[in-house]
Amino acid sequence: MKRVIIALVMLILAISITTWSAHILDNKIASLVNSINRTTNEDSVDELLAEWESAKKFFKIIIVHNKVDEIDIKISSLKEIINNRNEADKIRSEIIFLLKSLNKSEKASFENIF
Repeated sequence: MKRVIIALVMLILAISITTWSAHILDNKIASLVNSINRTTNEDSVDELLAEWESAKKFFKIIIVHNKVDEIDIKISSLKEIINNRNEADKIRSEIIFLLKSLNKSEKASFENIF
């Protein structure tokens, strides 16, 4: 009986941690997408970079590092090309696409598990 209780507690703990991390990930990605949509000048890009540095620490714990590094490179390049509207729009849409794909890949769904 003791083993069953320990197994149930571990299962509940694992599900709770997974749900919590998915919720935090959703919130951070939504906040980053809003910040990306507001980037129009170098000051707003600096604010985005500060928010990204904070979120990146959490992402590196949960997500595969090469995906986070790719987003990091694109966000850093945004500061250099923010004055070129067409290029900035292209980079913004790429970053948003990558962030949303991260969100999909980390959800517990049938296709992600099997």
